[in-house]
Amino acid sequence: MRAGAIRAVITVAVVALSTPALAQLALPSWIVPVVVKSPGLGGTTWAADIFLTNMGTEQVELSAHFFKAGQANTFDGTFSKPNIQILPGRTLQVLDVIGTWFPNEGSQTKGWLFIADTGTPDCNDEDRDLAKVIVSTRVYNKAGGGATYGQIVEAMWTSVNTSQFPSVFTGVRNEGNVQPGFRTNLGIVNVSTVPIEVEITLFRANGAVAAHTTRVIWALSMQQWSLNTLGFPTFSSAGGRLEVRLTNPSIDPCDESEQPSVCIDLCDTSCDGKYGFGEVQAFIAYASNVDNISGDGENMIPVIDQISYFEWVSDYIDANCPENKHGRAFPLYLAERVFGTEESGPPTFSKVED
Repeated sequence: MRAGAIRAVITVAVVALSTPALAQLALPSWIVPVVVKSPGLGGTTWAADIFLTNMGTEQVELSAHFFKAGQANTFDGTFSKPNIQILPGRTLQVLDVIGTWFPNEGSQTKGWLFIADTGTPDCNDEDRDLAKVIVSTRVYNKAGGGATYGQIVEAMWTSVNTSQFPSVFTGVRNEGNVQPGFRTNLGIVNVSTVPIEVEITLFRANGAVAAHTTRVIWALSMQQWSLNTLGFPTFSSAGGRLEVRLTNPSIDPCDESEQPSVCIDLCDTSCDGKYGFGEVQAFIAYASNVDNISGDGENMIPVIDQISYFEWVSDYIDANCPENKHGRAFPLYLAERVFGTEESGPPTFSKVED
């Protein structure tokens, strides 16, 4: 992928956000929302394997960083696992990624990963090749006798939510621990350097609100709960939907700041050659249904109503800063403002100032 072409790619990604399912794009950096290494029930153990494929024509040098759940974290651009090299067309398999890459984290831990291309770029070459990597992560329970029960956890930038519109999961099957039946889990990753508060709402199949609560997620951290531990009621087999939204989003479409709040381009001069995250509130939600008999899990990808978000941003700009539109097509404008797709391609989230 050429650096100058990333504008069109991310514009397509932004427009496609409102679709129920979206294939992963090959990009230079990724967020894996959950990896785990811990004991399970009945003498079982949880682990996570990761697979990375280099779809480009040159060797890539990646680095990874682990952000532990349940605590405030920081990141200064220094990765705890550097120098991951993958030849063109090759796939790297890492079994038990926490134990292999981050052994100091112990045997009872959970968190999320940031993986990025840390090769030395030629920032003077506007047509330089960017790394094209795809990622797949399997989180699973080792049940003994060689049996495992697991699910694929998708790593997609398109699941990042900075707006007042919720991340929505349909097909929630929270029947508690009854057999036969399913239980539902929810995880939320905070990809900003400030704490965030989210509203979590469970709806029955008929649209009625079944339960509502709020939770705070520490900076660059994550939390995961079963719906039972959130105090949410069980469903019949008819199921329902789950929504997660920021209680006080901080994105401002009128902000013309040149400093990106998320740095994923080492050639962006305002990032000082380092990857990093900023103060604009942003999160990734993930959920799963687990069969109470087999232990089989089904990962669910959230849907964000980006069409309504487009309309809100357009109306906001018309009312507050119409000079910022510059006559550009709105999806491209949004890609430039939300993802910061200039020629060098860093995504930019703009913060509302108090």
